Amino acid sequence: MIFSNKEQEIINILLNSKSMITAEKISELTNVSVKTIYRRIKKINSQSHSGNEIIISERGRGLLIDNDEYQQTIHLEKIQGEYPSRQMEVIFSLLLNSPHYISIEQIYSQQFVSDETIRLDIQKIREILIPYQLKLNKRKEEFRISGNEEQIRKLMAEILNTKKILLNDTYLTKTSMMTYQDIDFITNQLMEIESKLNTQISYPYNENIFIHMYVMISRYKNNPELSKIQSSDEFISQEVISKNQDILNLSKKIISNIEEYIGQKLNNEENYFLFQYLYSSRLITNNVLSDQESSVMKIAQNISSLVIEHFDIKVEIQDLATEIYPHLKMMLYRIKQRINISNELLIDIKREYRELFDFLKNEVVEIISDGTVSDDEIGFLTLYFAKYMEQIPEKIKILVICSSGVGTSELLKVKIKQSIPEVEIVEALSVNQFTKSISLDRFKDIDLIVSTIKMNETYGIPCILVNAIFTESDKKALRKRLEELQC
Repeated sequence: MIFSNKEQEIINILLNSKSMITAEKISELTNVSVKTIYRRIKKINSQSHSGNEIIISERGRGLLIDNDEYQQTIHLEKIQGEYPSRQMEVIFSLLLNSPHYISIEQIYSQQFVSDETIRLDIQKIREILIPYQLKLNKRKEEFRISGNEEQIRKLMAEILNTKKILLNDTYLTKTSMMTYQDIDFITNQLMEIESKLNTQISYPYNENIFIHMYVMISRYKNNPELSKIQSSDEFISQEVISKNQDILNLSKKIISNIEEYIGQKLNNEENYFLFQYLYSSRLITNNVLSDQESSVMKIAQNISSLVIEHFDIKVEIQDLATEIYPHLKMMLYRIKQRINISNELLIDIKREYRELFDFLKNEVVEIISDGTVSDDEIGFLTLYFAKYMEQIPEKIKILVICSSGVGTSELLKVKIKQSIPEVEIVEALSVNQFTKSISLDRFKDIDLIVSTIKMNETYGIPCILVNAIFTESDKKALRKRLEELQC
């Protein structure tokens, strides 16, 4: 991640601020010193890809984030991935030719680097391979990557996912890892899939299927012996296959096209690998639920119930469960079959719906008893609930002020809340407390002051005068003022 959690906290505060905010206010919100805030801001600005400041400071006014600069920085970081492009291309070349050895000269034929850089690359590549249970073997001045074919393809796909290969529904290449001829062929296969199933493959499934086919073609071109590996389709439920024969037949047709394109026979297993990708892409929806699918519906109902209760969303549990069911069903299938999808919106989703994202991440993992749910998957699921969050009207924030003590203001606070529950009462203060603590920073989010004494709007916050007993006339007057504020 380009920014640490503490740096991202400052960024999120600035992104969610409607106006400039002081370092002192951020210091108060984050519980660290002002000096630390400025030190972290300096670190944030040092990571700008253009050299311009991400967080702008204006003397006497405060801090402001340049959203365009921020978005450009995190976008470039996402494309480049966690390690340099050179290392990615070296790994990709080794994966492509696995299990064959390649000489150092061949690996770095297009790169002008020193022996020390190569040594550091080799060291870093060994670290990168560890989570995939792959090994980098050396023989004299030659190297190869050895390990499970599934893990080899998984890493190849993840490397390709760091490249921007899909733009306005057109596949393109900005890397030597791809050729235009292969891209054109695979694009035609996707068009045939859409035509045969009379549907459109949406993002991210189109990109996922594209990368799967590209990796498959690349591996066979460099390793014809893959076709000799003993195949099996036992890893797919026979019930799933029997209910989706049209997808299986289409998978076989596409594999046949690929065989003709590369001029060699593919392992029979490839029919079922491609079937998994097509099936998990929600290309066909079945209205009749099997026992296994009914258990998915129960999970959908459980998750929907928890979200509705926690976030007070006004929607029926079954309606929400029915809406998320198709996505959840395929998500669980992808998790079971270890199919990864990439979510380009993930950074924005986490920023805009952090609480919802974190809630779903905790609850989904607990409900399905599986700790392998990726952030990308949680991000897509978050979007289904986010639209209902957006429909929840933002509560008008009220500050209650009374001429006497806190007891009176607290009583007024309770009476307002009982009569008009749709408002948010931020604080209840006496006049003296308000006078001593007034600062635009502290009360900048207040929409209305409800007071038992006459106050002018010297602080730029609208005020309404009410009786401490909060009579029926007061209720009507307050409701009318709230309606005016919402217009």
